[in-house]
Amino acid sequence: MSFAPLEGYRFINLTQVLAGPSCSYQLELLSAEVIKIGPTLIGSS
Repeated sequence: MSFAPLEGYRFINLTQVLAGPSCSYQLELLSAEVIKIGPTLIGSS
């Protein structure tokens, strides 16, 4: 028997600093699906 209390839940991660990715990692450990959306780069650098 596995421990998956957040299985079936989906979260969107819009964060960029340390606390956000750390929280997302904890959610993933609890079997949640975390979708990371990062900043968009406009134009060619």
